[in-house]
Amino acid sequence: MDFPVVRTIDSLGRVVIPANIRHHFAIRWGDKLVLEPDQDLLQLYKLDARCAFCRSAEIAARLRGRGICGECQTELGLTGRDKSGSPEA
Repeated sequence: MDFPVVRTIDSLGRVVIPANIRHHFAIRWGDKLVLEPDQDLLQLYKLDARCAFCRSAEIAARLRGRGICGECQTELGLTGRDKSGSPEA
C-alpha cells in the first residue's frame, strides 16, 4: 500500500477512502469512523464498540482507537488512563 494518499473533499464535504485501504483496515459500509484532532493532524479511525481483547461490550477506555473493557484494562496494567487511552494528569 502506497502512502500518503491524497484525496479531494467534494462539494458535500465527503472524502472517498480508497478500496484497498478500506479492505486493509476492514472498514465496511455502515461502520462508524472517528475524526479526532491531534495537534496539527486529523486522526481517522474505526470506532469499535467492543473490547479488542475479549469482545466485551463494556468499554472502559480507548487505546489507539481500540476499545478496552475494565477487566482487560486492569489485566494489561492500563489503569489510570482516561477514555482516550492517555495517562490521566
